[in-house]
Amino acid sequence: MKQKIAVLLLLCAALAYVEAPAQSRYSWKEAQTELPSKPANNPKMNDGIEIYTRPGVIVINTPEKTTVTILTILGQTISTATIPAGSYELNLRTKGIYIVKVGNHTVRVAI
Repeated sequence: MKQKIAVLLLLCAALAYVEAPAQSRYSWKEAQTELPSKPANNPKMNDGIEIYTRPGVIVINTPEKTTVTILTILGQTISTATIPAGSYELNLRTKGIYIVKVGNHTVRVAI
């Protein structure tokens, strides 16, 4: 009887599980600097979208409101946000290779 109750409780807990949003750990902020260090793409070929890296930071300049998704090389979502036109940066504590999707453009960057 106790085993049946335990299984029922585990089943209820599994059904009630809700995945936490990817945005909980990292947040985008408006960039304070205008001089990024390493360009990762050619803005003329990407509708004016520029993606740069600095130590521990991904910087994105976009001419219009767009959706940005940052993924690890394994495909795990780090952050998803819709940012307005301007320059924004995301601080990442872990060095590595990341996949940056901005609108219809995808770029790999190393931090």
